[in-house]
Amino acid sequence: MLFACVDVSRPVPLIPPEDAARVDALTQALTSRTSSVAALELARVLTRYDRAFEAADILEDARRSGNEGPMLHAGLAEVYMELGYSRAVVRELTACLSRAPSQPDCLELFGRVLEADGSAASLRNARQIYTLFLKVAPNHPNANRARSALEQLGGPLELAEDEPLFPPIAAAPSVVSPHGRATGGAADPSASGTSGAGLNEFGRTLASAFAAMREGRPTEAELAYRSALQLRPNHLATLAGLAEAQAAQGKITDALETVTAARAIEPSDPQVQFIYGSILLRMEGRRDEALATWRAILRDSPDMANQLGIAERLAALERQGGDDTVSAPPQKR
Repeated sequence: MLFACVDVSRPVPLIPPEDAARVDALTQALTSRTSSVAALELARVLTRYDRAFEAADILEDARRSGNEGPMLHAGLAEVYMELGYSRAVVRELTACLSRAPSQPDCLELFGRVLEADGSAASLRNARQIYTLFLKVAPNHPNANRARSALEQLGGPLELAEDEPLFPPIAAAPSVVSPHGRATGGAADPSASGTSGAGLNEFGRTLASAFAAMREGRPTEAELAYRSALQLRPNHLATLAGLAEAQAAQGKITDALETVTAARAIEPSDPQVQFIYGSILLRMEGRRDEALATWRAILRDSPDMANQLGIAERLAALERQGGDDTVSAPPQKR
């Protein structure tokens, strides 16, 4: 039975060819010398495609190589905000604004952090921060968003010349991530962490689901995925993981319903399509449709197909004829 034999771990988001080439070039550049500029650009691309753990590791490597500076702190703060590591965000913003009080990226991100906290004190500070941010960087890419937020907070403040450029970060009683997406970790962030101590509730729940699947506990994984979906309904990776967990328990009808919901959100996502094809192979009379789905991944998303071992799986199915049991090939990284 295919699905129990196929290792479909957490979906790895596809990087389109136009950005994949840039990722390869930046990665190659970093193998010969550590450049904070290259590291920051690579981290931005990876974060854009929900690969924030890799981005954090790259920036931490740059820090260890002696490239620490305000821009690196800003990049790390942005990545850790994506991951939901609130304490790490505060740490990086403190370091950034202590060294460069007018650093625009850190000011704007600090405003978002305070705004997300939502307390009266934090919202007052956010209003001040956005006013300062727009004063020093009126043409920043996020300036329009900051203007909109500032209007909702009551508009710009009149700032005295001797007013501190930013309020103490400790004034925020409980900084939280407004959009933490990824999963993993420890209180000190690391891509290899699994305790979830530094994550928001969604991240901790999803991390427990991933861990349960890795450890062969699909029933527990299903419960965790369902809890995660209550926090973030229609989250693509969570739906895909739920379908995987259901199929691993033999709940093929439920798995098909779940993966169909994921396909309705993003019909062309190769990881979702891979899981869809895997489920179809478990169903009588759906083999041809399953193989066509996998061949479409091979045609349209060759890089992801290579990571998933699609060609090897198709070849094995062709050799085995009607036998749909396919052992997973070695994972490609």
